[in-house]
Amino acid sequence: MATLEAGKVLDTKVIIGACKDAQQMVKEHYYKAWDDADREVTIMDSVGHAVTKSKLWKLYHDSAVILRNGAEITKDTICQHVAEIKKKRSPATKHTITSFDAQPLQDDKHSMVSVHGTCKYGDAVCRSFHQQLVLWKDETSQPTRYWVMHDNMRWLGEEDL
Repeated sequence: MATLEAGKVLDTKVIIGACKDAQQMVKEHYYKAWDDADREVTIMDSVGHAVTKSKLWKLYHDSAVILRNGAEITKDTICQHVAEIKKKRSPATKHTITSFDAQPLQDDKHSMVSVHGTCKYGDAVCRSFHQQLVLWKDETSQPTRYWVMHDNMRWLGEEDL
C-alpha cells in the first residue's frame, strides 16, 4: 500500500474519481451479485477441475477478511450461503441502499465504503443492515478490477411485511 507523505493532500479529482469508482463497484456489481443468485461463473480449481461459483465469489480477494454479524467467514462460506438460498428456493433478495459514503484511503487505489440499507426477502421480510467495505483497485489486471479486501456487515433490525 502506498502511504502519503507528511503534509501531502490527495488531489480533489483523485478523491472524486476514487469515490465514483467505489460507488459503481458496490452498487452495480456487489449488491447485484447478491440479489441475482442465479448468476454463476465457472472457474478452474487448483487441480484443474471446473467449479461453478456464485459471481459474488469473484468479487472477494483470496485474502479478504469477512465478518457477518461479528463472525469471521471465508469467501467460500458466502458462496455456500448463496447456494443454500438458491437450493431452498428462498425468496429473491432486493438490496436498497439508503445511505452511501465512500472515501479514499491513502491513495486512489484503496477506498472505504460505508453503506446503510435494507434487504428485502420476497414479500415476507425486510431487514435493515449496515456494511463497511474496503476495496482495492487492482490496476495490474487487465481490465482493471476491484477487489473486496474487508467486509463487515451487521443486521440491524427485521420487520415482517
